[in-house]
Amino acid sequence: MLKKLVFVSIIFLFGSCQKGQKSYLYDNANLLTDVQRNQLDGKLREYKKNTTAEIVVFTKEDLRNYAETPAEYSKYLLNDLKVGKKGINNGILIFISLQEKAVELRVGYGVEWVLNKKEIEDIVSLFLFYFREGKFYEGLDSGINKIKEKLSGISWQLCDQEDYTVGCIKKLQIKKVIKVEDQYVEVQIEDGRLYNMLYTDFMHSLMSHIVDDLVGKDIYVRLKGKNEILFLGIDQ
Repeated sequence: MLKKLVFVSIIFLFGSCQKGQKSYLYDNANLLTDVQRNQLDGKLREYKKNTTAEIVVFTKEDLRNYAETPAEYSKYLLNDLKVGKKGINNGILIFISLQEKAVELRVGYGVEWVLNKKEIEDIVSLFLFYFREGKFYEGLDSGINKIKEKLSGISWQLCDQEDYTVGCIKKLQIKKVIKVEDQYVEVQIEDGRLYNMLYTDFMHSLMSHIVDDLVGKDIYVRLKGKNEILFLGIDQ
């Protein structure tokens, strides 16, 4: 039982999938019973089926044989397991490292527009409330319900080509980068439209590395307003 868990940062082998299926639950630390694994895995699969968003749970006994910290390892897992839809980045990873007493909640770029830092901290606190008593299934179930509540009503489907309704997800090609500012990049897309493409604080490092290579790239965005789009990811 975990006597104390500490929140490390914001941000799998008992897999429950059948051969050929993607797994959404990796209980390497054996925190759950077989019945609980089946229930939780079924819940995560149903959520993916209904929304295309993916929530993956990954537990480990410890990280003794790894150089990474729990925060670094969870970031690696989010990418290595390809959690979320390509380009739209609507994946969420819940990582528990038992001996390190660490809980990490990692979200894809697309989800960062929905779950802010404070909301992520609140969900981690909810996990910890149950985990400190050794109630891992109850904690995971409650935290996942809260995540689903926060993402309720959010569509992750691409809109029709001619649909430019606010909230739509579009795949656009960058024709020209006009100006780079602290929280947005002014771009022109293939049909001549001009947009301020916003990005979150978490994306700042990524954007500084890729901005010079955006021309000619297909990107996924969510329409925010008449001249604003929210960056979700690159189609690559």
